[in-house]
Amino acid sequence: MYFYMRKVGHEISNYDKVSAYASEIIDWMMNGDKCLLMLTGDTGCGKTTMMIAVCRMVNHIYYSNTSGTGTDADRRGFQWDNAYNINNWAKDTPKRYDDFKRCEWAAIDDMGQENASEMNFGSALFPVRDVLLYRYDNRLLTIVTTNMTPKQITERYGQRIGDRLAEIAHIIKFNETSYRRQ
Repeated sequence: MYFYMRKVGHEISNYDKVSAYASEIIDWMMNGDKCLLMLTGDTGCGKTTMMIAVCRMVNHIYYSNTSGTGTDADRRGFQWDNAYNINNWAKDTPKRYDDFKRCEWAAIDDMGQENASEMNFGSALFPVRDVLLYRYDNRLLTIVTTNMTPKQITERYGQRIGDRLAEIAHIIKFNETSYRRQ
């Protein structure tokens, strides 16, 4: 929580709101009935910072020798990157893409900002959709940040993804305005 507040520049008056988000995330991690945590809200409201704080905390506590974003990161720790880079991995570095898809903990930042599909030697790839489907099938813990609503996610990625996310996602809506404009 302190990392989050310092990084985003929260005032002490926002402590209760940040604490509520952190408590809800801890409940999600401890409960275990939903394998996907979706942080939604407008741009600049702190979703990415909260996601990174959670990833770093888990890696520090459980996997102290895991970097999370390095190319040879240990598959056991939290790995995270933005959806745009994940799309590029699918066509340029398939082993990295496959390692990310299969890792124990994964976080996808800015889902919906990438191309929905990528062309690779004439074949269409759907990297983010395929990561989500694989992680759904294997019930692997995943965090996603997005500016999209569930309806927009269904329209972009298809009914199959929308339906599965409704089943496995715990959604936390960040209601703040952009911290970048304060």
